[in-house]
Amino acid sequence: MSKFIKLSAGFMAAAMFVSCSNDVLTEEGVNTDGNKPVGDVAYMAVKISNVNDRHNAKSRTTDDDFAIGEESEHKVKHAQFFFFDKDGVKVLKAGYVYEPDNDDFTDHTSGNVESVTGKNVVVLENMNGNNYPEYMMTVLNAPNFTAEATLAETAKKLVDWQGRRNEEGRFVMCTSSYFGDGDNHDNTNYYVTKITPNDFKNSFEEARNATDPLEVYVERLAAKVAVKVSSEIKDAVTLKDGRVLYKLAQSVAGEDNDDNNPSGSASTELYVEVTGWGLNATADQSHMAKILDLNWKDNGVWAAWNEANKFRSYWGKSTAYGKSDFDGVLTYRQYKDLTKAVGQYEYCNENTNTPENITTKKDDGTVLVNNAAVTHVVLKARVCDKQGNGLDLISHRGVLFLSKDYKAYILNRVKTLYGLNCYYYVNSTTDGNVETKHYAQVGVDDLKFIKDGEALGKVQMVLADESKQMYAKKDDGTFEEISSETLVANLKAVQGETPLVNYNGGASVYYIPVQHLVAHEVENAAKNDEGYYGVVRNHWYNISINSFSKVGHGVFDPENGNEIIVPDEPEDPYYYLGARINILSWRLVDQNVDL
Repeated sequence: MSKFIKLSAGFMAAAMFVSCSNDVLTEEGVNTDGNKPVGDVAYMAVKISNVNDRHNAKSRTTDDDFAIGEESEHKVKHAQFFFFDKDGVKVLKAGYVYEPDNDDFTDHTSGNVESVTGKNVVVLENMNGNNYPEYMMTVLNAPNFTAEATLAETAKKLVDWQGRRNEEGRFVMCTSSYFGDGDNHDNTNYYVTKITPNDFKNSFEEARNATDPLEVYVERLAAKVAVKVSSEIKDAVTLKDGRVLYKLAQSVAGEDNDDNNPSGSASTELYVEVTGWGLNATADQSHMAKILDLNWKDNGVWAAWNEANKFRSYWGKSTAYGKSDFDGVLTYRQYKDLTKAVGQYEYCNENTNTPENITTKKDDGTVLVNNAAVTHVVLKARVCDKQGNGLDLISHRGVLFLSKDYKAYILNRVKTLYGLNCYYYVNSTTDGNVETKHYAQVGVDDLKFIKDGEALGKVQMVLADESKQMYAKKDDGTFEEISSETLVANLKAVQGETPLVNYNGGASVYYIPVQHLVAHEVENAAKNDEGYYGVVRNHWYNISINSFSKVGHGVFDPENGNEIIVPDEPEDPYYYLGARINILSWRLVDQNVDL
């Protein structure tokens, strides 16, 4: 009267299965106090198995589409089994687990599932042929998780383990969601395993020796993102200290960065150094189960993304799905938190949404993506010269200036359009009994940049000290006091309403919204198609930067580091730069980016 469960623990060479939340049985079928389960008892044998990760994005997946992760990504320590009747009402949670020595392993190193197998027995008390449950939800590495009164409530229950791990650093996993009618699965309750009476064995010994285990497939709640820079980028420079610089094609002060240019700011060659990265606009919570839409089974691209033979689906409804207000739904990073090195990876909760909530279509047909709504990589960079020195830069109306040159340019514009008869008192000297006062015309040192709004790099250029007395030079060479208001107004008029973007010491960021499968699998896909952007649980997104051409978004105060990174406006997404539990492998999505 028991059932075998074969568990997939994902990518391990040697798995460990410990059910700390259950009473542990000995080989004789009693607990450590010598007590046996009571009443009518159903037994379930448990085997731990893993599935491979998905390697690349193709219209139809193959064995090569899945990748093996690291051991830490599939270790299993806690397992819970929740049982529900045919109406989806909770019946019970398994209370006993038999755990033998886990030295019987079978590795499958290719295909959708990589298995590491050991035998365990799950025991259900007060079960008989008249009241067997019909559905089972399997939850791994979440010992404090409790089921709700119904299947639907349990599946949609919000959980938060920072998107990826429990308190012990292990990845939380749940039964895989997919469409596909069969003996152990149905489309009504696509997020649990269906149980039949034939799955139950008559004794503890029969369960231990069963050869027909129930297959249960689980997947991680986490998504995985990795960032690398191609080693084949041309015009890369490696400095003596090991830092790598990538040459930009962008101009300074509107002229090409070309060795043939005359000396001065226009001939300054621009390079960018990648100094870190991090994920932004990530979901605070996740549903325990991956939530699907029944319309996806037979319609559109989602039908191709449901592969019952691989126990997978490749889209889902996150906690943000269908929402346009992300307060309390998405988390935004601080600049100082962009500490991941190129080649490293980061985990997050899934974040999906409908196109109208994450994109805007302009009258000319251009699709803009709202990075504040889409999980994206924030690439931290420094714009510098060929020697690796960070450059103070200002971008204005699409033209890039060295900051000191921009100040001089604006002052010259004011002088040309309005006149620049503005001076400050410097000091006085005495020759005999004659005192001479000295004045200096307003220059670049009398101007400064201040933040303009909440965006990282938007600034205004203003007088450094508007309270300081200003003077005008009269025709006779003497000076008279004037107000600074006229100069302030002239400075503002010349700059116009377009915000300035400041790169303090060259500090900058690039926003790279994570692309899902539509971007790679659908011919002539539009950026406002559902599934073009998003991150889905148990997917591994590899982002490769293939080139750099222009600077990213400026950062005004990189030393502060506490500023929250919330992209403030949509932008063109073209970059300027028993039972067997099978832990479904990461499905890897490759994304190439030109910056």
